[in-house]
Parts: sequence; C-alpha cells; structure tokens
Amino acid sequence: MKKSKGLFYLGIAGIITVVVVAIVLITMGRGGGSGGTSGSGEGATRITCYGGSEKGDFINDPEVKKILADKYRLEVDFIPKGSYKQVQIPPDELKSNKIDCLWPSSASAQAIFEGSGYSKAFGNDYEAASVLQSPEVLYANQEAADGLKRSRIVEERDNVDYIVDFRRLLEDYLLPGKSWSDLGVSLPAGPVLINSSDPATSNSGMTLAQLELATVASGNPYQPASTAQAGAALGKVKALIEAQGLMRTGSDSAFEQWVIQQTGGLLAGYENQLLNWITTRNGGAVPPGIVTLYPEPTIFNDHPILALTPAGRGLIPAVQDDAIQDIAWKRYGFRSGTRVVEQIFPGVTVPPTHTVKKTQAPGYAVTKLLLDCFVNNQC
Repeated sequence: MKKSKGLFYLGIAGIITVVVVAIVLITMGRGGGSGGTSGSGEGATRITCYGGSEKGDFINDPEVKKILADKYRLEVDFIPKGSYKQVQIPPDELKSNKIDCLWPSSASAQAIFEGSGYSKAFGNDYEAASVLQSPEVLYANQEAADGLKRSRIVEERDNVDYIVDFRRLLEDYLLPGKSWSDLGVSLPAGPVLINSSDPATSNSGMTLAQLELATVASGNPYQPASTAQAGAALGKVKALIEAQGLMRTGSDSAFEQWVIQQTGGLLAGYENQLLNWITTRNGGAVPPGIVTLYPEPTIFNDHPILALTPAGRGLIPAVQDDAIQDIAWKRYGFRSGTRVVEQIFPGVTVPPTHTVKKTQAPGYAVTKLLLDCFVNNQC
C-alpha cells in the first residue's frame, strides 16, 4: 500500500514537472521588443528596430540572421521606415512601441535625433555608432551619361564616371529648366531633372538636397553651407526638389521603380543599391544601360545604429562583426564602417574609398532648416 502511494506521488510530481517546463518554454517563445526572448536561437533576445529600407535585405539575410542568433543571441524584427521619419518620432511613442533601436542612413539624421533632445530621454541606455557606409551617387541611363560627358560635366577616370562640375549641371541646366535635348540627348525627353526619394522622410533624398545646397549656397562644394548661406539658398533647393513631382518615401522603392520603369534620366541614391541589385536580384549582371556617377565631392552616408535599450545596444558589436561586415559588402554593397574592404563586382568598377572625393554633411542647424522647408514649407 505504501509502495503504491509512493508511486502515485511520484507520478503527480512528474506531471507537475512537465507542466512547469511547458510553461517556461511557452514564456520563452513569446518574443517582443526591449529584450523579449524567442524560442529559436537557444533563447535569443528579440529586438525591434526601425531602419532605412535599403538595409532590409541585408539584415534579413539568412546567414546574417544565423550569425546574430548563434553568436550574439539576437533576433531582429526590422521595420522599414524613412530615416528622417524615424528620428522625429517622440520618445514616448518609441517607448510605448517597444522600439530597441533606430537605424537611419546618415549622421545628419542622427544629429536631428540628438539635437532635438530625443536621445536624452533614453538616458544611459542610449548609444550610437556608425556600422556601415555608402556614398551618395547619381544613377543615369547610358545616353544621359554620354550627353553629360560631351558637355564635360562628367569625366571618366579609371573606368569610373565622376560628376566634375555639379555646379554647372545645377545652374546651367536644372535651375533654368533646360531640356535633355540641350545636351544632345533624345532619351530621356523633357527637362533635365535629378530624381530622388522624398527628402522630408528619406535620407538619400535629403543627401541630394544637402549636396545641392552646398553647391549653390556656399560657393565651395567642399564647405557645408552656414545657416545664413542655407537660409538664402533654400528657395533654390526647394525648387530643384519640387521639380521632380511625386517622390517615393523610401530609398529602396525609389531605386526599384527607376530601374524597372527604365525611364532614364538621373536618380540620386546609394552606391550599394546597384551593387545589391547585381548580387541578389539580377543574376550577377548590371541592368542594361545603367551608369553610376560619383559627384565630386560626394557625401559618404553613415548608417548608424541608435540604440535605445540595453538589448538594442547589443546590435552594435554584432553588426561590426567581421563576418557580418563581409556579407554587408560582398552581397549588399555596403562599405565597412570598421575596416577597409576590397571587392570587384561583376560589370561595374567600384572606386576605392580613398580615391572618392568627399565633403561633410551639414550639422543639426542646417539640416533642421532643410527639414522645416520640406515638411512645413518654411523656406
């Protein structure tokens, strides 16, 4: 009798143990922002981040996800959002939505987040670091590129095309409303325009505006415009942007639309966008008739991670991992934010970083003037 009672109690204990283990496993499987855990990746911490759309393919790459889970115990719920849209979300909203990090596409966007005081709302949890880079370029169809070369606005060196007279392109063709026919170009037809994503929300469009502003305002494209110079030139820059008509809200969709529609002309974007397209979407080939033009000088867009929580801070060293940096460059065309990398992409010459002439993006005050102009029409 005693023996049967002992077996009974042992059985009850076993059932209780199974139930407790099941509850623990279910709890671990419920992910969420701000350090929630997930059942996959041996208890990986799941974080939620807003980021520029051009980084979506990279952060969702299966190999990247495996390294993050296995080595850093991280899973990233990546939500595409325009750079300037994400850094203007009030801290209370970011906290209520359990956002662990922001991942805009420029130091200027970071400056808006910090200069507005939003970063202070996260106290010592806040940390920012640049982890990737990509220079601003203009994409052109072959006939447009050839017309710009004949006019000596573009010059080819070492199999790379550089815009050597961006000022003349703006002041002699775009601002006066000249047509492509004035450059001896039949396709595209109509006015000479530089298309872009919407600078009110997206960084590649804002970087174009910053380059245009430096060129027409400061008299020296290597010197970012002062607030006084910017204020006097905002009207010209606004006219250049508005001439585009309807703009996409994100860099990735703007580039995809331009490539698929093949309407020609010029599009401002990131260098990595074509490289990404070559390696992941076009069978290793450059889409026919697309030429990459490097403005002289251009702005190297940092892609900083702005961590808002302790869990979000873990993404910074993870993305700086050498293996992830290699994937970012070789598969998605992002230059390393931590070391020098070299890679030859099929069908396109990528200039080494040290040979690309660069200028600095403007600081918080000038970028805020541009945002107020584009968002609130305070020009």
